[in-house]
Amino acid sequence: MKKEENSNHLEDSSIIDGGA
Repeated sequence: MKKEENSNHLEDSSIIDGGA
């Protein structure tokens, strides 16, 4: 997870965890 992604990890988390 990059610093930029960490800022939006709330939304990206769904994508990262989902993987789809």
